[in-house]
Amino acid sequence: MITFTKAGFTLRAGHSPPCPLDSCRLNLVAEAHDSSARSGHRLIVGGLKASAKIPQDRGRMNAIRFHPSDQPEIPALKTTHQLTRRFLRKRVVYSQRLDPPFEAGEQLEASGKMEAEISHLPYNVRISAQLILGASSNAFHSRKTVKRVASLDGEISEQNVFNCTRNRPSCTFRKVGALQIERVTELRPNQPLFVNFVVAVAPKRTTAAPGDKVRITGRGHLSVVRFPAELKG
Repeated sequence: MITFTKAGFTLRAGHSPPCPLDSCRLNLVAEAHDSSARSGHRLIVGGLKASAKIPQDRGRMNAIRFHPSDQPEIPALKTTHQLTRRFLRKRVVYSQRLDPPFEAGEQLEASGKMEAEISHLPYNVRISAQLILGASSNAFHSRKTVKRVASLDGEISEQNVFNCTRNRPSCTFRKVGALQIERVTELRPNQPLFVNFVVAVAPKRTTAAPGDKVRITGRGHLSVVRFPAELKG
């Protein structure tokens, strides 16, 4: 899984964009090569099932537009507090609280990093991770209320699967994403929202023994930038 954490484009005052504004697009361009590649070889984009079907909806491109571009940098809300340090199955590892008021048109940019350590386990581990907007700090999914409040049904990022293998001491997982607050009337007065870094862990092609846990190191974080509605481009 490839995550681009530092991508942006600034249009300076007095400069024209590289394309007509009503037809500008952001493109993700990929190139794959290998010296042993032969005719007919292909790189799969998406996933691969045992039936050879290729499921989609495994990736995403997000964009936040705001102006003016020369405004002071908006400080991020950031947490390094881990809600769990050792686990198997599904947990919220990091959670960042967002306090009201919220505005329709407010844009959220979230990024998270988690480091898992499995060298003490006798098998490889399958880990999936996702950033969601929730009604509580322990929410795995966005409730109906949150889905009505935010775009993308409250899913700040897609849920992607990684293989953490024993040939390295630790595995680093990064997630980035964005969404927009759309309907604040669905929220109760003074109701906070939470950006949660949700992680699911399972043994790969084996069964866990009693007491098996994946260790989460203290070298991760979750940060959220709230772009006010009046800055929406």
